[in-house]
This record gives sequence, structure tokens and C-alpha cells, in this order.
Amino acid sequence: MSTITEIEAAILELPPQEKSQLVDWLDEHRDDIAPVTDEQRVELRLRQSELIAHPELAQPLNADFFTELRRKVADVRTAQTSAR
Repeated sequence: MSTITEIEAAILELPPQEKSQLVDWLDEHRDDIAPVTDEQRVELRLRQSELIAHPELAQPLNADFFTELRRKVADVRTAQTSAR
């Protein structure tokens, strides 16, 4: 099995058409990959409505946002694994 880093690198090497196919596939399988509860769905719709109504509330992401997010997710996974 490949690591997430290997998968990410492979995705970046795909031609544009195959990247588009991957996005379509991910979209079609969204609920299988990352299920969302009804409560979460309601919250997402509420936040989306608020953002549409008040775009000035949007905060731009800094360049390190996704790197930091990956680190936080890795920290949580590590904590969960060591708690077992």
C-alpha cells in the first residue's frame, strides 16, 4: 500500500484530464470516503448560507494552512494509535 505522501505525489503527476476524472470520482464517492451526519450537513448549509449572505466574513487561508492541517491530523492519528 502507498503512503499518503506517495499518493499525493502521484496525483500531482497526473495529466489534467486524469486529475479531473479523479475529482469526479472523489465527488461521486464522497459519502463513502468521508461520511457526514445529518447534523453536520445542516451546519455546513448554515455556514454556506452565512458566507453567501456576508462574504466579508470570509477569512483568506494563509500559505501554511494545509501543511498545518496535515500536521494536526497526523498528531491526532498518532495520539489515537498510541491510546490503543
